[in-house]
Amino acid sequence: QCVWDGNCGREAADTMSSLWQQGSSGNSSISGRKMNSEDTGIGGPTPAVVWTFGKWEDKNASLGNCPWCLAKGQTNALRQSLDVRASLSKTHEVDLDVNKKDDNVSSTQKTEDMFGLEMETPIELVPLRPHLFWKNEDNLCWLDSLLVMLVNCRTMREALNQDVNVPDSVARNIFSTYDKTCSYVKAKEQQCEDKVTRVPTDVLEEAERQLSDLRLSLIKLLQPTLKCEIGQEKMPVFALPLILRSDKWSEDLFQHTVRWEFKCTSCGHTFIKGVKKTLTTLNRILSDWHPLKATHRTQCSNCKRSNQRRRMVLERLSSVFALHFVEGVPRKDISKYSFEFEGTHYNVSTAIQYNKELKHFVTWIRQSNGSWLELDDLKYPNTITHERLTFRAKETTSFFGGRVQCRNRGNTSSSSTVLSYRARCPPIFQ
Repeated sequence: QCVWDGNCGREAADTMSSLWQQGSSGNSSISGRKMNSEDTGIGGPTPAVVWTFGKWEDKNASLGNCPWCLAKGQTNALRQSLDVRASLSKTHEVDLDVNKKDDNVSSTQKTEDMFGLEMETPIELVPLRPHLFWKNEDNLCWLDSLLVMLVNCRTMREALNQDVNVPDSVARNIFSTYDKTCSYVKAKEQQCEDKVTRVPTDVLEEAERQLSDLRLSLIKLLQPTLKCEIGQEKMPVFALPLILRSDKWSEDLFQHTVRWEFKCTSCGHTFIKGVKKTLTTLNRILSDWHPLKATHRTQCSNCKRSNQRRRMVLERLSSVFALHFVEGVPRKDISKYSFEFEGTHYNVSTAIQYNKELKHFVTWIRQSNGSWLELDDLKYPNTITHERLTFRAKETTSFFGGRVQCRNRGNTSSSSTVLSYRARCPPIFQ
């Protein structure tokens, strides 16, 4: 076998030059690009394929007959001796299984090798997903579900767009970083022959890194108060008020006032108390619970008698209304929790599911057509659209909503969604 080791000498170069020049006029498999390396002294066109470039699992495998020997009338097999390309540019692992079905395709980009030759390097392209979000890492689904909710909160987006004087803040930084990442991916997209939009793999990897850095910065912000560490399980309901508290403009969007009314049937103890919050937590709610009939069971603070009833009465709602349910809700069809308050219609638009068996949070966002978009970081990068919510009612841990335009009794009025922000999730790549 003939070995190419990078030191074939002037004779091999002269022979190859002759072959290349002949091939440029008579062989359609030879390219017409000029070779301009100062070291070779060859001015002929370069071959489309250099047999020795690239990594091979079996360096003794035959690569065909040696072109230099063929020019002398000899037939010798060519085998690999030196991996040249590995020292020139970053290599890519290639799956050689031709029977494997994959949505990924390859494109090319032009680079130069050590001889100054222009080469086409393959680039792997992957299908572009319509929704960019966070993938599961280090038990951070609690934060991922909250971030997905925030970046898709239409009410907050509208407030940011309308008020250009909103100062730099945690919430603004979340939206800004996320939107810049989406724009970066959008700018790199390519329309392929099969009419599927794809982007280079390294572009998506960079986008994932940017979103991961954003998540890490938020953990560092929450850590002093929430005492959260990477890998620890937390609840998004604890993180949300802390994020909102750092930005007055965003806190105002979520702030609501409720009045608690209580009367003990055993000792007669009563109290009425007004509370202002950005997120209200409810537990042990009754089977007929509704936002306008929001009664739950509790213990009397005076006689300690259990199973007493306390009622939540709405006094003031902002653009966004958020509620957290410790034990889920009685009804699986959460559209039943729509209501009207002071002439405004409220409708559930976002829910967070908590699976106790998996200890896992998933965000569900209601679309304009009434379907629900599931964004589960365990299923990243895939999102699933459902006609209705598919999880159990007791797994509903939070509702979210925001201000929308709706038709009410023949009139068009400004309205909010029920229970935490109205996060409608439009496609980010439009």
